[in-house]
Amino acid sequence: MMSKNMPRPTAAEKRRMDLFRVTGCMLTWLKFGKKVPAECHHIVMLGKRYGHAYTIPLSSWYHRGVPERGKTKDEMRAEYGASLTDGRKSFVACHHYTELELWQKFQVTMGFDDSLPVTKVLPRPMGARA
Repeated sequence: MMSKNMPRPTAAEKRRMDLFRVTGCMLTWLKFGKKVPAECHHIVMLGKRYGHAYTIPLSSWYHRGVPERGKTKDEMRAEYGASLTDGRKSFVACHHYTELELWQKFQVTMGFDDSLPVTKVLPRPMGARA
């Protein structure tokens, strides 16, 4: 569901997020070498949700704490570790990656620029709509 306060993604941002269906969850791939379906997670730092350019592909478990069919949350934690719903500190302590580090790994893997701009506000072309 799109936030009312966030503009629609540009065509380029939408194409980038469409890759998530092809790549699958970045963390599951890094940790287990498995490809599982991914959702679009917008990075949040210091209580602020970053824009569409700062998204990473995460499984429904890591993103929203939704366990796989037939498994409990405790079983998922035992097998896959903490989800973001367990808190960001728990997530980082368990997986040793921050959301931003996962973003940079995704950028490098896909051949995109992984340098961080000075601001989270990226220039957007006038009239750009998805």
